[in-house]
Amino acid sequence: MALYQITVSGATSGGSTAFFDPNVTTFTPIEAFALGGFLLTADPQDPVGASGNGVNLLDIGLVIGTPFDLDVRAGELVWSSNNALHPVLTGESTFFEPLGAIDEVFQSVAADGTLVTQIDPNRAPQTNTDFYVETSGLLGIPRQIVGGELDMTFSADGTSVSGVATLFGGGFIEPGTFAWGATFQGVLIA
Repeated sequence: MALYQITVSGATSGGSTAFFDPNVTTFTPIEAFALGGFLLTADPQDPVGASGNGVNLLDIGLVIGTPFDLDVRAGELVWSSNNALHPVLTGESTFFEPLGAIDEVFQSVAADGTLVTQIDPNRAPQTNTDFYVETSGLLGIPRQIVGGELDMTFSADGTSVSGVATLFGGGFIEPGTFAWGATFQGVLIA
């Protein structure tokens, strides 16, 4: 496993349709954010591809901000490419204990060496542990992450990372389309 300390800048957005359709849904920014966080990389947690979307090159986890405290801020996030990483990300071994190692992504490497991670829209909704916070304040709204893409480029020596992510969410209860978009950069700390 490798741990990177990252800085993240982006915005949350609301969609114009109740259900995501890339041909018609447009997004309007809701709240900008600039937060610190951590990116974890690990060996594939589903090394045989049992989830049906291939074997990942790396499993990835993100914790942005402090999403479990009472100082709720837009953009805070917990997400992993495989839900088996959630206990490592959150420090919880009971509430977020996964039932199995569900791989939630497709991965490939672009010609320039960028790791492209696309969220599997069939697998991601099966876990409710991936979320981001839409708005700041005590009544900040969590949105379940159900789609999107993360593109990451690591330095040749593996000591730094930069990337861009667009994640799509739905309401845990109410219908709607929402988005979290950001750029990030960081350095290896462990």
